Amino acid sequence: MIRSELDVLLDKVQDPALRADLRSQIDRLKQKRSFGLVFAQHIPERIRLPQHPIRVGSQVVSRDADDSPTFEVIALEDGSATLAQVRDADGAYLQRGEHVVDGQERAPLDSLVVISDFGEPVVPGLRHLGSVERGGDKPYHVVIKGENHHALEALRFTHAGKVDCIYIDPPYNSGARDWKYNNDYVDDTDAYRHSKWLAFIERRLKLAKELLNPEASVLIVTIDEKEYLRLGLLLEQTFGAARMQMVSAVVNPAGVTRPGSFARTDEYLFFLSFGTAAAMPVPLGDEWRANPSDKRTTKILWSMLNRTGTNARRVDRPNLFYPIFVSANGDRIVSVGDPLPLTQNRTTASVPSGCIAMWPLRQDDSEGNWQISPSRLMAAYEDGFVRLGKRSKRGFTISYLKAGEQAKVRDGTYFVTGRRDDGSIIAENAGDAGKSIIPTTAWRIGAHDASRHGSNLLATM
Repeated sequence: MIRSELDVLLDKVQDPALRADLRSQIDRLKQKRSFGLVFAQHIPERIRLPQHPIRVGSQVVSRDADDSPTFEVIALEDGSATLAQVRDADGAYLQRGEHVVDGQERAPLDSLVVISDFGEPVVPGLRHLGSVERGGDKPYHVVIKGENHHALEALRFTHAGKVDCIYIDPPYNSGARDWKYNNDYVDDTDAYRHSKWLAFIERRLKLAKELLNPEASVLIVTIDEKEYLRLGLLLEQTFGAARMQMVSAVVNPAGVTRPGSFARTDEYLFFLSFGTAAAMPVPLGDEWRANPSDKRTTKILWSMLNRTGTNARRVDRPNLFYPIFVSANGDRIVSVGDPLPLTQNRTTASVPSGCIAMWPLRQDDSEGNWQISPSRLMAAYEDGFVRLGKRSKRGFTISYLKAGEQAKVRDGTYFVTGRRDDGSIIAENAGDAGKSIIPTTAWRIGAHDASRHGSNLLATM
């Protein structure tokens, strides 16, 4: 049995009763210990309710001040409220302001707004504010303006388990003044900055989980390097049944310079797939390819049937040393022979009339082997995946499409436009003809440049 440091320390306790009590308490703590991503479940967030009527007993803050202290309304009179500043459990004022005298003051009602802690009874409702009708009979969109947690709670009543896709662009928690927790900006000096952010995100992810269709749906979450590690663990813990993949996307090719660090150009997208949801080919241009100039990704790749590199000798793979009988004019493969025993000389093999026997000979004319078996070769030939080349001193060169390239033909990455005289397919890149591809996990798309297509666009508008 492996002993821990605590076990060693407990052995040094002389009092048997005390040692037993300590052992009991330690065992209880071990049973409660969590593994994985551990963070504090912070005090529930507070939300402003601008339309909520102000009553005696309501908790309020200043409508216009971001750093307002929290007050309780103790009296209402002539359009104003008498306020008592709220104290915490230790008796200290919450966010005490210098203008407060003995924790009380008066303020006009129209300068105050009611706040509520998450967990308190808040029944979210939707009120129609307007519409834009330009789509004719096309499906319409709904924009919900409000606190996202309450908006998700409202949708839970009507769309639980029915949503196909959720895209979340949460605050990146960069340390800048980009998000608040309980009415306060969380800056990079807050020791609990990451923990507060995780508590904030987890509450919303749990609601998203209730909305997503478990049979087929996708959750997409964007983030940068400040929280991507913690977010990835949180997503795995919250959505155990999902298949997760991360994509990097260049959003600022010029880079954001930081002292002593590499210039940051990209952000990350987590894709979580549920049920039957999966990445599928879609019509995309060459910019969606990791390397558009690489013929291996833009052109169908024919590989030589002769094996090269290691295990390329006849003795290494004797079952792959067999004759391929090609018509004398090189327009087709007539048949293939059986693999020859190592003891049999290839010149003794019989050759059908009107055919040339092609053997897997290496550059130095030594005997090698083919890449695939006779049965797989003929099956590929029937599908047009084997091609005869020009005649050489050894006969005709033979190339074929490996399994990965064959799959690209079948899934539409390449589309067949015809066949050559030898029966091999003529295929073109689907992207060149507006066909479909599945992108890689590295995106460098011009339209994703936030400086050109974000800030500049807004400035122009």
